[in-house]
Amino acid sequence: MSSAVPHRGLDDWRLDYNEERPSSALGNLTPSAYAAQLKPAQKAT
Repeated sequence: MSSAVPHRGLDDWRLDYNEERPSSALGNLTPSAYAAQLKPAQKAT
């Protein structure tokens, strides 16, 4: 069994969590969408 196997599962979970699953704490946006929304606001300040 390769040590890469557990990492692959963790990577899949991380991608799903950050790219696919909306969070009510973030206004029902995914963490990635929320972060992308913040970037233009950070450049303006």
